[in-house]
Amino acid sequence: MRLRRFAVEVPVQGAHLGGPDLESAMALIDFELAQTLTLADGRTVEWEPVGDSDLPPLFWVEGGPGIWAHLARPDVELVSDLFHCHLVNAPGCGRTSRPSTPAEYALEPTIEFWEDVRRALGFERVTVMGHSWGGLVAPAWAAAHPESVERLVVIDGYPGGAAIVPCVTAAERERALALHNGTDYIDAARAALAGEYDDESTADEEASNRNFAPAWPIYFADPESANSAPHVSRITDDMRINLDMSNAWFREPHGFDARVDILPPSVPFPARASSSSASMTSSAALSTTGPSRMRSRARDTSRSPTPDTCRSTSSPMHSAQP
Repeated sequence: MRLRRFAVEVPVQGAHLGGPDLESAMALIDFELAQTLTLADGRTVEWEPVGDSDLPPLFWVEGGPGIWAHLARPDVELVSDLFHCHLVNAPGCGRTSRPSTPAEYALEPTIEFWEDVRRALGFERVTVMGHSWGGLVAPAWAAAHPESVERLVVIDGYPGGAAIVPCVTAAERERALALHNGTDYIDAARAALAGEYDDESTADEEASNRNFAPAWPIYFADPESANSAPHVSRITDDMRINLDMSNAWFREPHGFDARVDILPPSVPFPARASSSSASMTSSAALSTTGPSRMRSRARDTSRSPTPDTCRSTSSPMHSAQP
């Protein structure tokens, strides 16, 4: 869940909490960032600075994968008194060049994309702040290029599909959903999650946004509060996502997420999959560095958890707050 800190008094709009108006079409709007740049290889990158250019540079890495960066303007404004913030549209988002092949959406090319942008903007070292799926890319970037990252901030991050065991994450997800039981929106939210990867939602961005919209309230502890309601509305109305990137990570034939595990081997993470799982980022590299919207993705259930992991209910994952 994205962290937000606003006190705006607005009426809650039922359509944005799973009401009947969601059945109407949701038009796609091109939310442009302020500037573009051209990388050495000719690719175009869309970006926007926020804040005082005399402050230390910060790069925001948005989630999704594939969510356009304009959605994070309120997020970076919260720290714009400390950093010169940079919103950057990832490959295939907005006016940023679309890769010629889905393979370029994998983790390593994504890391190098951010490195190319850093160099093109003339920064030596930057603060990297990653949210949700961006909280996977950000530490992987810091591990691969520690010389480029001054500090790392991860908000609601995620270690990759190969780092988890489905039964543990399913229990965690169900406990989080149960916090919303009895609300007017929970049934529609559960249905939206269940249909996230049907053929319509993965083929058409407008349908994807419309079908998933009823799920957004569960990303907030109290979506009907004066603080949260305007942001449920904003995300619903302003969401743009590069489905090619999302599908490359969470659908076959590529399914990059199922092969990513950025946790160092020394981390006793009870939800880690078997050691035979392939990793697309060097865990050894991560261990040398020292101490997303990520939707509630359906993981590859073919990765069988160890019996002890799923039998026990006293592991740290089970006792953690959702």
